[in-house]
Amino acid sequence: MGIYYFAVDYSEKKQMWSPKNWSDKCIYFPNHPLPSMIVMKNCQGHNFEVVNDVSTYEEHGFEDVTEQVYQEFKDRFPDFDWKEYESE
Repeated sequence: MGIYYFAVDYSEKKQMWSPKNWSDKCIYFPNHPLPSMIVMKNCQGHNFEVVNDVSTYEEHGFEDVTEQVYQEFKDRFPDFDWKEYESE
């Protein structure tokens, strides 16, 4: 049991979680993509903020943009070795 973190943009009713095999519990360790994905989208004019799964249930009905944003993030930083972190 634990607290799971994700990002929500309330103005656009969008959410994103940790992608693929990344932890939703510990998003603040080196190379975790979610914080960087949040910063990238907020620099583009969005307003994502970190929330947890016990805040409200409203966010869970928002559009999930995790995979699109993760792909955009990987495309912007192609020199990072994503394979090391995406092994299954």
